[in-house]
Amino acid sequence: MTLKVDLISQISERYPALREAEKKVAKLIMDDIQFSANASISELAEQAQVSEATITRFAKAVGCNNVRDMKIKLAQSLTIGQRFILEPVDHTGYQGIYESIKQSLDINRALIKEQDVETAVDWLQNARQIISIGMGGGSTIASQELQHRLFRLGLPIVAYNDGLMLAWWQPLPTPTTSL
Repeated sequence: MTLKVDLISQISERYPALREAEKKVAKLIMDDIQFSANASISELAEQAQVSEATITRFAKAVGCNNVRDMKIKLAQSLTIGQRFILEPVDHTGYQGIYESIKQSLDINRALIKEQDVETAVDWLQNARQIISIGMGGGSTIASQELQHRLFRLGLPIVAYNDGLMLAWWQPLPTPTTSL
């Protein structure tokens, strides 16, 4: 029995032995498998900035009979790959906990904008006083952790986890004097 390796693995494995023009085709395919599986030979050649003959040579160099065979194998690789991407994660045991945390971090990482982070850093660096508030559970621990980390950076910070103490820190009204 011979083991059939998917086309993406074949391209990766044979990449060092490819000609420079064929490497352009390989890069195009690896960067956008969806486009490559659906594009015509002319579109592939235009995007990779090579000739149509180079596309045909590339297909044979990676073990395909022709360009049509290569496109079918690309579509198969894409479909098989989607199964692993879209399949729900097993959320049982410690592996499930790990996967849930990782998934939450990935979602949050996508939401963070670099400009917002830079603005927050600027505010913290220029603040006269930073008050970190956590009211119970993980937020109390996170508030204290923030205090420890920013204190080590030399920033003026204090952490509170008591509602009464927080009320004391509210700005007092400015007394008015009447003559």
